[in-house]
Amino acid sequence: MIKMLKKINPSREILIYGDKEHLKLIRMEIEAVYEDFDIAGVVDTKKNKIFKEIKNIFKLRKHKDEIYFLSVTPLTVIFAKIFLRKNKKIFIWHSVLESLLEKNSFFSLNYWIKPSIMIKDKKSINIVLGQSIRDNLLKFFPQLSRDFYSIDHPYEFQSEQQIKNEISNKMKIGTIGFATERKGTPKIFEIEEGLENENVQLEIIGDTQSINIPLKTNVITYGGEGALDRDTFDKLIRELDFALYLYPKDMYKLFASGAIFDSILNLKPIIALKNNYFEYIFEKLGDIGYLCEDYDEIIEIIKKIENEKDNEKYSIQQKNLLIGQSKFSIENIAKDFEKIIEKLRG
Repeated sequence: MIKMLKKINPSREILIYGDKEHLKLIRMEIEAVYEDFDIAGVVDTKKNKIFKEIKNIFKLRKHKDEIYFLSVTPLTVIFAKIFLRKNKKIFIWHSVLESLLEKNSFFSLNYWIKPSIMIKDKKSINIVLGQSIRDNLLKFFPQLSRDFYSIDHPYEFQSEQQIKNEISNKMKIGTIGFATERKGTPKIFEIEEGLENENVQLEIIGDTQSINIPLKTNVITYGGEGALDRDTFDKLIRELDFALYLYPKDMYKLFASGAIFDSILNLKPIIALKNNYFEYIFEKLGDIGYLCEDYDEIIEIIKKIENEKDNEKYSIQQKNLLIGQSKFSIENIAKDFEKIIEKLRG
């Protein structure tokens, strides 16, 4: 997101609002790319610290340009709308919106998401990362259709991957990213039992410390109790034939999946449970894999792929993923983003 901001604001100094650890990572990533990039007026934020949040918001009042909040909490939005009335503000909403699907106590921070959105402010706009997310969000707030916009999740596709023309004799299928119960990762062991096929190798690529791994399993795990470095992570993904996403169907209604872009980056066709966001991605990119109604269908699809080894279809799926890289590139998404910002600028 920051690189996209730099693209549409090439001559402006950019203020980044975030906690110290986040800003440290940003410096390492951004300053290696932009020699003239400056992180100005760093603000230290602590979650759930009301007075600290108000103090930090007041520090932003001196800035006359737009203020981009690339990640928000309800308190950030509420205080920004109250104390930064004269400033133009852009709020980028992420996974915090998922709390709208839950029951939250009055004393919970997430309870204040709905009030923070409902506060009227003519000098602010809200952005979510995907049209399907905006559609779902407006089911909660139909009266705010003019206040919420969507852009696709931007991604930097730096490495050039070659299309793999054939499915491996021993097909490799793996989950990507942190393995958790919430993401449905342990379902891979049930899929292993359902396959009973020596020509399919199942893998988990990512930190597995949050799940229980059966003693008797042929599923290969990489990462153990720590995150893999990026080069190793991408190398293991490139060795797969298909990426496997076992997220429950109710996930990603109100925020985007970042993990799916690892598949697009590495040209790995997808096998996944159907959900709103994945359906949106498939509609946008065409045939890039298989969306299934349940885990039993995933098992049947894997069996079918292994039996048929349709390399022509496999090649088409990879080509669609390659085309998809341009659709989700920073350069392309920046054009849509700039159009939205121009509306705020008037």
